[in-house]
Amino acid sequence: MTPTVKQLKREALAAHRGGDTWGDFWQAHGASVAAAEPLDRGGYHRLVCRLLALVVAGDTAGQYPAGNDAEP
Repeated sequence: MTPTVKQLKREALAAHRGGDTWGDFWQAHGASVAAAEPLDRGGYHRLVCRLLALVVAGDTAGQYPAGNDAEP
């Protein structure tokens, strides 16, 4: 089963809290990220950028919290 975008965001925040690098996260979840947006290149790019911000900085500022279904 492919993780949902919400699950990937939770994993990204957990990686940040655990001190993982972007490379560690990508190695573990890169295939799942690609599967989450298989047909939308723009959506894939936005998702990768969002996950990068969450892993590297734990950045939820200016965004809805991870797991909020109202997220744009």
